[in-house]
Amino acid sequence: MPATIKLNFSRYKNLFLLLGVLIIFLSVPLTVYLLQKSPNRETKAATPVVINTNTSYTIPILVLSYFPTKDGVNLDSSVTGYTSSIANVRTKVDLITSQVKTALQDGSKYQGYKNPNALPALNFTTVDQKEFLQPIPVSAQFAPFPDHFKIFSDSSIGVASICNYVQNQGVKEVWVYMYQAGNTAPIESNMAGPYGDVSNSSRSADLPVCSKSYTVYEYNYSRTATEAAHNHGHQIEVLMKNIDNTTMENLFIGPFATYASNDGSGANFHRCGWTHVPPNTSTDYIYNDTRSVWTDCQNWRPDGAGQKEFLSCSAWGCNEIGFHVWRWQNMPGRNNNIGGVTNWWDFYGDWDSAKAKAEKLVYTNYAKQGDINTDGVVNSQDLAILITTWGSTSDLRADINFDGIVSSVDLATLIARWGS
Repeated sequence: MPATIKLNFSRYKNLFLLLGVLIIFLSVPLTVYLLQKSPNRETKAATPVVINTNTSYTIPILVLSYFPTKDGVNLDSSVTGYTSSIANVRTKVDLITSQVKTALQDGSKYQGYKNPNALPALNFTTVDQKEFLQPIPVSAQFAPFPDHFKIFSDSSIGVASICNYVQNQGVKEVWVYMYQAGNTAPIESNMAGPYGDVSNSSRSADLPVCSKSYTVYEYNYSRTATEAAHNHGHQIEVLMKNIDNTTMENLFIGPFATYASNDGSGANFHRCGWTHVPPNTSTDYIYNDTRSVWTDCQNWRPDGAGQKEFLSCSAWGCNEIGFHVWRWQNMPGRNNNIGGVTNWWDFYGDWDSAKAKAEKLVYTNYAKQGDINTDGVVNSQDLAILITTWGSTSDLRADINFDGIVSSVDLATLIARWGS
């Protein structure tokens, strides 16, 4: 019988690793050659993207309010589940509208918390405001949500033509004040238009479609401006993810599920979190946690090269609406000087134009130049991270060209920048 050969793999572990590294290195010349011969790459290199971040938008809104009443003085609490006089709830609606406008306008001031001269990217103006002393119609097909076809085509319970407002008066948003009780519930955000429904909803065909996009926000007036701003936070995230999920989810929001397990030291630095979760916690809706962590949010760059700061909730005032404004101000905004990065408010301010131009959050001619661990030099430590994450589409620390996968293209850039 032939002799049985047994290999001690642990003994040769380093040899196998060395061979693996050698194979990867040998693939670099071929990769570089193919990239240089690629027509698409030559075209991109010949036509660098020119980015104008000094852009701003006026957002015309239509406001509709539903105050069902039996006596003309008080809300019908049997319908709304909320006890208030109509005068008081009307005042509250006006206050919420003002506060949400202010939050969004202030939030669109890039790093406005430290730059008093920062200009807003957004300005909200009310085109029309209507009030109805009857229940909001509920859709038979999409219950418990409102019948948008009814309220957007019947002036006795809404407007005669939503498309007239959208196409002829420039309305981009409809803010609906209503209630959540019984068989009636609001939708946080909803959209219709030539580029479909990109919203924080079930994305049903429940809105009239016009030649321009518009977004509907439905607020429960028994709550506050904080919850209304929260709705906008989700819509902003949905828009950005539609354009570039990798950049928004992995690089701006970051691995928030791990944020409670470490303090963000070293390569574990935290990013900006999301609408439910600030960068100093992993728990939803905790905006007043005084725990401090290392985060690059106030100096955010796609490559993680921005300065890390040890921050707690005091950065945003330890309250929810303060967090939303602070985080929005850290999104690349008007007059940001991050190379290869657009003004992300372009997508909120004029969705149709941004989609028509195929605008991006981050252009691929922006790269972190191979310094993956951001220690100031491209060396073996960066190579080790790249090898460890090779082929990954989730751990994208070494995704130098931001194409959503760690590959030989990233390795080629790293080798080209070795020692820099």
